[in-house]
Amino acid sequence: MISDIRSYFKAKIKEVMPDIKEHNHPTSFDNIPDTRLEDWYFLGIKSTTTEQQHTTIIDTVEVEIKLFIDGNNNPMLRYDLGYCKAGEIRLNLTKRSNALSAVNPIKNIICNSITPENVSEDDNTFIFTLQFQVELHQSII
Repeated sequence: MISDIRSYFKAKIKEVMPDIKEHNHPTSFDNIPDTRLEDWYFLGIKSTTTEQQHTTIIDTVEVEIKLFIDGNNNPMLRYDLGYCKAGEIRLNLTKRSNALSAVNPIKNIICNSITPENVSEDDNTFIFTLQFQVELHQSII
């Protein structure tokens, strides 16, 4: 289940930003060194809620992407680029035909928000946080 989500999200992020690097920590992005804040992303698998409908278990998993975009040379241009890339990633992940054809248990993906912010110590580094809900269906028969 989690590996299906992680694989799908990684592939769709790379389609939009082929050169971006992943921070390989399952729960925290706080330990990314300052020297690595340019064009990195963090993929967090958060909480899951579950319900049962007849013979199907429906899991709703919260997923978070944090895009780190450096704006040193031209902060306004890089901010706009980061926001546009966040929007492209959102569209690529939520496109129903992508989700349904890629991984069988994924039935729906909704992007709840895109939130831009500055890294507190660096006014020229931006973080774009994308919050998703991923719905997975699994038969219990």
